[in-house]
Amino acid sequence: MNTQSRQLRCIRMGLVYAATLCTLMILPCAAQTATPDVAVVLEDPRLTALFVSTGVEGCMAVFDPQQGTLVVHNPERVGERYLPASTFKILNSLIALETGAVSDTETVVKWDGVDRGWGMWNRDHTMRSAIACSAVWVYQEFARRIGEARMQHWVRAAGYGNADIGGNLDSFWLDGALRISALEQLGFLQRLHDNALPFAPATMEQVRGILAVEQSPATTNGIQRTLYAKSGWAQRVAPQVGWQVGWVQSGGNVVYFALNITIHDRKDAQAREVLMHKGLSLLGVW
Repeated sequence: MNTQSRQLRCIRMGLVYAATLCTLMILPCAAQTATPDVAVVLEDPRLTALFVSTGVEGCMAVFDPQQGTLVVHNPERVGERYLPASTFKILNSLIALETGAVSDTETVVKWDGVDRGWGMWNRDHTMRSAIACSAVWVYQEFARRIGEARMQHWVRAAGYGNADIGGNLDSFWLDGALRISALEQLGFLQRLHDNALPFAPATMEQVRGILAVEQSPATTNGIQRTLYAKSGWAQRVAPQVGWQVGWVQSGGNVVYFALNITIHDRKDAQAREVLMHKGLSLLGVW
């Protein structure tokens, strides 16, 4: 790609991002702007080639606040809203802890004995273990304990997507009205990391702690990278949607990412983690 083509692509992407941001800023339901402060938007052909080779349709957005850069694949889609599915467990955890629906991340929630067809779910859980295996029933219990009024208050206060919890209280993030874009996921995660959400710092610290999923070996300069991530799979809609969101901490630097894909079969669902690792590796983040 020549210099002029790159410039035109950056301009086109900048316009797409600006239009998306303006739309989000006028929404009455959000308490604050829910997208990151971006100086430069770039479309990386390596990400596009990765998605093509994997054979899935979707988008990926990677935000480096130190550089002010947003690198994306599929700029139009990064601003489109989808059901958050189990990525909502991040906010659900914050609300459950803040409201006292659960005391801490290690408090045991007793299994009700219902076999939900997934062995890892069929046992007692803590918040830490439930988010690791994405045990839906545990978070449905949290939602019922929180209650509709408190849930709506905190979803709006957090400026989370369209902040619409229409549908069943214990499944609106799976099959209800709640929607969020990849760009909004980035903004939400950055505010969680920076203690800028309307929750107690201790609450946000606990939730950050249960999102750490992987550590890289220490590099030659002694810096170790930690991956914080949460997956999601909206299976009750057509077409189905899959997510991977999170951030990579490397010393004092942090880079945020969000990707979503259209899922047609289990093979597509399994591609989420591959795209996350390979995409971050291509960009030198992981």
